[in-house]
Amino acid sequence: MIETVEKTLKNKILKKMVFSASRDPDVIRVNAAPFTSSSGEMVQFETLRADGKALHRNVTVEEAPGYANELFERAFNRANVITTSGEFQIMRSKKGKVTRIDRIKYEGAQKAQVKSHDSDRNYIIREGTPCLFLEKLGVCDAEGSVFDRKRAKFRQINRFLEIVRDAVPDIELPSAGVQGLPVQGGEAGQHFRRVRLPYGVKV
Repeated sequence: MIETVEKTLKNKILKKMVFSASRDPDVIRVNAAPFTSSSGEMVQFETLRADGKALHRNVTVEEAPGYANELFERAFNRANVITTSGEFQIMRSKKGKVTRIDRIKYEGAQKAQVKSHDSDRNYIIREGTPCLFLEKLGVCDAEGSVFDRKRAKFRQINRFLEIVRDAVPDIELPSAGVQGLPVQGGEAGQHFRRVRLPYGVKV
């Protein structure tokens, strides 16, 4: 599977991957798709859980093949790699037998349309980056994957940091975890605004 994912990404024909027949009762399936952002070409893996939560993890195109293979080996009995020119399917039977069906045609294949996550570059706190502050607030998990039900709060906190940055030109918001400066909030959003600014503030 690693070779197939590597080749589809290299040829830019990968549309999406679907991991199903989960062996983990807490997970329904995982969907994955390539996208572009200010960080370059990435692949986003979306884990759909039985409790209704959806977790996102972004990995580089270099990491994606290994991570996809790890997912299949660890937690799923079926995976589909869907491209613009055919599909690759790998299945594991109840007895553990693995079957591969490869119908991908690479020669003359049309490039896949890749979504752009340009809005990522406006975020001071990047999704997929561990942030203890947001984890304690229940916005993301330990790996920095934002919970779907908390995406509005994730954007709200980032917007607040952008306002602080724009209002005080001399403030520097570093990208490393620093304790930072306590901020007294007003009526709206008081809960998180009274906490130290995430990732700190240097004056």
